[in-house]
Amino acid sequence: MLYQIRESAEVNTLTLLLYGLALFAVVVFVSSPWLMTLLSLLLILLLMTDLARHKAAVRDDPVALTLHHKSGSIEVKQANRNQQYAQYKLFTNRWFLILQLKNDRSHKNLLLIPQRFQSMREYLQFRYAIINMSRN
Repeated sequence: MLYQIRESAEVNTLTLLLYGLALFAVVVFVSSPWLMTLLSLLLILLLMTDLARHKAAVRDDPVALTLHHKSGSIEVKQANRNQQYAQYKLFTNRWFLILQLKNDRSHKNLLLIPQRFQSMREYLQFRYAIINMSRN
């Protein structure tokens, strides 16, 4: 089964808010001016790299996940590259899924929330399929 996954604007907004909160905490709780400057510059650098990653992900094609039930593997296609992951871990709760994918050459972590799918129905189908696949 093939599922298209896109970047989530909600997750990006939450990330920006957390960076803002961390910057506020540094300004309020750090008394040393040189340490405050250093930490602020570090946070701004991390923010810029995260924004660049988000823009690149939006610009690229969406991620396509294919679940192979018979082999128990997951195929990830992104930017005209296919990767097979035979090993994976699934962490679930009521609101989202975290999928850790591993193969010999690389690993990938995916935060899967309903906003990353075309519809809530597709997210629920994916959730049902991946949970059943991980039990086997």
